[in-house]
Amino acid sequence: MRRLNFVEIGKSGKYFNSKDKCLIDNLFMYSGFKANFVMLEKGYFLRVDSVKKIVRNETVLQHIDQLYRIHKDKDR
Repeated sequence: MRRLNFVEIGKSGKYFNSKDKCLIDNLFMYSGFKANFVMLEKGYFLRVDSVKKIVRNETVLQHIDQLYRIHKDKDR
C-alpha cells in the first residue's frame, strides 16, 4: 500500500491516496477504498468499497478567531 501512496487514516481500515487530494475552499477531499474479507455461503470474498474523506485545512481555533474578527464590530 505504501508503494501506491496509500495511507491509513484512523483505525477503520480505510486507505486513502495521499498524492491525489482535491482542495475545495478550506477542505481537502481524499479518495480511497476500504477492503475487507467477508464469509458468505460459498467461502471468503474480498469486498472493496470506494470511500471519500473530507479533512478541514484549518484548526477550530483558527476558524473561531476568523469568526471573531468578522463579527467583533457588530452589536447584538
